[in-house]
Amino acid sequence: MRGMSMQNDMLMYIMLEFQIMRNWLNECVCTPLQIVPPPPNPP
Repeated sequence: MRGMSMQNDMLMYIMLEFQIMRNWLNECVCTPLQIVPPPPNPP
């Protein structure tokens, strides 16, 4: 059970980190360079 909890925590962390990197890419790279940002992930 503890292993599943740790795996779930790691997955949540990776998803959060991905979202932070995506926001940074859109705000700090695409906007100043006037590049079309990548499309959002499908639901």
